[in-house]
Amino acid sequence: MNASIGTSSDICDIEMEVRKARIAEEEGADTLMELSAGGDLDAVRRAVIASTNLPVGTVPLYQAFKETTARYANPGKLDPEYLNCELAELGREMGCQMMVEGPGHVPLDEIAANIMLEKRMSGNAPYYVLGPIPMDTGAGYDHIAAAIGAANSSRHGADLVCYITPAEHLALPNEQDVREGVRATRLAVRVGDIAKYPERRQSEKTAAMARRDMRWEDLEDALMFPDAARSMRQSRMPENKKTCTMCGDFCAMKKGMEVFKDDMKGEKVYCRKG
Repeated sequence: MNASIGTSSDICDIEMEVRKARIAEEEGADTLMELSAGGDLDAVRRAVIASTNLPVGTVPLYQAFKETTARYANPGKLDPEYLNCELAELGREMGCQMMVEGPGHVPLDEIAANIMLEKRMSGNAPYYVLGPIPMDTGAGYDHIAAAIGAANSSRHGADLVCYITPAEHLALPNEQDVREGVRATRLAVRVGDIAKYPERRQSEKTAAMARRDMRWEDLEDALMFPDAARSMRQSRMPENKKTCTMCGDFCAMKKGMEVFKDDMKGEKVYCRKG
């Protein structure tokens, strides 16, 4: 999964972009896109590249657009060489793997068809999608809407998924937005991944068994985000450490384990003739 960062014409804080890059790496992003559109773009890019071990990409068109607008006050005067697919063709001729970028807004029922069509038209080129977001009325929670789309796009064959943050369409993402965006997207692509490859579900089974047995430390070890689970549980620690405060003594898992232990002691034995 990919995380995108970058300045805007309203907010240009290089140190914040560096912090966002480091958070994206810390949270498990696989790649980073530096998409600045404000300030000294070369300086921002150099600072970001120096701050992370992740592969860093960019979109040259953004810089060309910014510089053309600053020079001519008219983005329509952009050099035509930036508006065709020759760069992709040159890349293939040089032996580089080229990737096709897909849309960011696709209704849920059209995601599978969109991916299938791209794969057929491009000779099965790797497909990079932005979520996608399957609805347009979730601003403020677009990272959740996009996670739904990302799970489906991952399930149906997308190769790289770009995260969406809670600030999408509203504001330049800050550090916490980046963290939440990466986590939501990692969850989403995990959902799609284990749907495609059932053999990768062992960690899900491990977590389920630990939850069933109320082995909280073992559960944490199996989780993608143990820090969040630990913090939440400790903030509302139950009187009975074996349960949680949602059900307490009425916990179905707790009652089930009590019956199971009784069976093991021979106090309750159920058998079937034959």
